[in-house]
Amino acid sequence: MALAVHASRVRRDRHFPPKLFGEPAWDILLDLFANSVEGKRISISSACLAANVPHTTALRYIRELERVGLVARMPSLADSRVTLLHMTDRGMDAMRGAMGIVLGAAHGVIDDRFRSDSICLGDGESDAASGRG
Repeated sequence: MALAVHASRVRRDRHFPPKLFGEPAWDILLDLFANSVEGKRISISSACLAANVPHTTALRYIRELERVGLVARMPSLADSRVTLLHMTDRGMDAMRGAMGIVLGAAHGVIDDRFRSDSICLGDGESDAASGRG
């Protein structure tokens, strides 16, 4: 789910000026959460790329995410030059909650707006209300 949300944001940027919807912290969290769910650790550099902003800007957001306890750094056991970023338990709980809201909102839109008995006819009338459904 988090990867799909992140991918949709990337695709959205193809249609709008990229700076219009900047949310680097959210992009970092989405990427980190998706990788965490799959049991993957990501490097600080990878998190910076996911933010789609200059490296120094992404690092500022990472520091803020650390400060509020959502993410933490850890050294890579495979390469001492690499620092990994992982979600804390608090961060995982927060992202699970956020993904639940996103999923619930998507279901609400699908349930309320795209059911066959409530297709909008363009004049504010639905098929069900007009007796044509």
